[in-house]
Amino acid sequence: MIPETVLNAFGLSGPPVPLGGGQGTSVRVGDAVLKPVDSREETEWTSRLYASLPTAPGFRVPRPLHSPTGEYMVEGWAAAE
Repeated sequence: MIPETVLNAFGLSGPPVPLGGGQGTSVRVGDAVLKPVDSREETEWTSRLYASLPTAPGFRVPRPLHSPTGEYMVEGWAAAE
């Protein structure tokens, strides 16, 4: 399902658990959600935006995870807390 190299890049371990809803392609691994993505440019842009937003009571956005090289897309997958 998800390559071990992708899980390692995001520092995740454990079995992928499919999530319902949406397009049915997202999975949970530990405390993270991974989803397949098509556009590196869009993924990097939205991830940097979400990472820059401040936290506040009643306002939540997904906090993206990145690889050790700083990339938010690894082998066609993105991850968030």
